[in-house]
Amino acid sequence: MNKEEIMIREAQIEDAAAVVDFLKIVTKETGNLLMTSKDALALRIENEETILKRMLESPNSIFLVAVKKNEIIGTANLRALNREKIQHRASFGLSIIKNYWGKGIGSRLLNELILYAKSTDLEILELEVRSDNLRAIHLYQKLGFKEYGLYKNFMLEDGKYYDGLLMNLNLKS
Repeated sequence: MNKEEIMIREAQIEDAAAVVDFLKIVTKETGNLLMTSKDALALRIENEETILKRMLESPNSIFLVAVKKNEIIGTANLRALNREKIQHRASFGLSIIKNYWGKGIGSRLLNELILYAKSTDLEILELEVRSDNLRAIHLYQKLGFKEYGLYKNFMLEDGKYYDGLLMNLNLKS
């Protein structure tokens, strides 16, 4: 796949409907997300518009989309933690439509998040990932994230518990 075919850009309020459509697809394809397909079906475009508006107005948050032929095929969002004592930290989410897994889109999105975070006062990026999501864990490790803990029974899906890994990246080291 030609990387030029896929554009990474900041999501705009007008992208809300396409983001909702994307979430309806991606939540059916994987159990690795915290959002379920049932959650995605309940999403309202107006609520997504509000979320995107807040992200655009925030000095330490960003919502990125990967777009191919006017279709959103991936998203990544970074949210700074908003309490004074932890405002140097941010968490993020990343998801890609399954047909595009393994094509470098996750790396591109996450690299953009890291560059953005380094341009702010943020010092630490943190995440939780299902411990059996080896593809994602490999990506995070490749980009310098370190594991710092295990979250037992992190997620319950179809009556089965899955552990999670806690990982972070120190942007100042």
